[in-house]
Amino acid sequence: MKTSFDEQEILSPDPEFVLREEDGSVFLARAGGQRIRTDRLGKAVWESLPGTAGGVVTRVRSQWNVSADLVRRLLELFFHAEIIISSAGEPSPRGYGAEGDISVIVITRNGEDHIRGCLESLAAQTAAPLEVLVVDNASTDGTAGIVRRDFPRTRLLSLKKNIYFPGAVNLGLAEARGRFLMVLNDDTELDPDCLLRLSLKMAAEPRAGAVAPMMKFFGLRGFINGLGNHVRAAGWGSDNFIGCVDAGQFAGLAEVPSACFGAVLLRREAVREAGGLDTGYVAYYEDVDWSFRARLLGWTVVPEPEAVVYHKFGAFWKTQARKQAHVVRNRLRLVLKLFEGRTRGSFLRSYIREDIRGFLAYLRRGEFGLAAVYPRAYIALLAGLPRILLARREILKTRSPGHGVEAILALNPDFFSCLDETQSPRLDAAAVFEYYGWGQAEPHPPNHPER
Repeated sequence: MKTSFDEQEILSPDPEFVLREEDGSVFLARAGGQRIRTDRLGKAVWESLPGTAGGVVTRVRSQWNVSADLVRRLLELFFHAEIIISSAGEPSPRGYGAEGDISVIVITRNGEDHIRGCLESLAAQTAAPLEVLVVDNASTDGTAGIVRRDFPRTRLLSLKKNIYFPGAVNLGLAEARGRFLMVLNDDTELDPDCLLRLSLKMAAEPRAGAVAPMMKFFGLRGFINGLGNHVRAAGWGSDNFIGCVDAGQFAGLAEVPSACFGAVLLRREAVREAGGLDTGYVAYYEDVDWSFRARLLGWTVVPEPEAVVYHKFGAFWKTQARKQAHVVRNRLRLVLKLFEGRTRGSFLRSYIREDIRGFLAYLRRGEFGLAAVYPRAYIALLAGLPRILLARREILKTRSPGHGVEAILALNPDFFSCLDETQSPRLDAAAVFEYYGWGQAEPHPPNHPER
């Protein structure tokens, strides 16, 4: 990854972005509505473009009493966020991929707005997949017709009944022929070198059960949607580093706690040992469950930040109540199924307290539909408890010695919010100081034990 500029390198603003000021706040906004919060220093950098890197630094410092290093660091972050353009290109990856080894499984339901872009990005890969399978989960729109008509070499598994995401993934895994198995949401598009980089990473890591690519926001392509994911004893599961910019801080990141199955490369041997996704989750936490089960068997989950997938974040679930019902139930399901001892007890207590507070808050606000989510989720959880405990017994009986959930949780990244209160990415001087490591030897450490 390019991490510094030559003084004479020409930098220009991306014409898709415009500077806006609202109620004393400064944003760089796209026509589609996506925006990035910055500050007065960021505004000065933006208004000093186009020009050479050295010239921009000089112009900003003529207005601001700040160090050249701070301006340069913010300028580099603007570049990595893809809101400014450099006259110098990026190098292509070297090496060779495991061409013919990768089966790509695309899961779709009513995805006619997304499926064409996804499949076209797969057709443009520098490492051609062995096969592409589309599992159409009982779409009622034109998705299946688009695949049949426009992508005749793609294998379509068209279902008459919606078996939900975990069931569709399991069907695809069973039907695919490759040694490496790429699972993708339909609302994703891949950089041309994505499969090449993933296959090289998998080949170099013999105990990797999964490789997590760098997922970025489709509408703000320089900002991270997630590099794997994780769970904590408070709040919902989260994508790692969401809202941040990849400025080279992940070069030494060896593992992530779990992989997001919106885009992941799996090793067939790991799938054979760990099994498929648990269909009891329906949606959310099923990827964490699989990653934890694979880890308990001795497999690892490794990141490949150079393999980039763009994701239309939030494209499927349209209602808060439906999403929240799954999350409330499934985070408890995960803990009951896989956690042990004090860790299990502390997570359960924390989640139950949060649910009580959430239930009462919705009641006070008169949002009775959202309040009803909680008792319904707990009733559904209790109904499935016998199967959860049966699965737990088998998993803990077969796990590898020395592998436990505590070790997985120790891989959680430090929490830092790179999103503002509107869930827009934040790229300003404060973020440079707090996260991106200005004035330190390296950027903010992305990965060490939870405190």
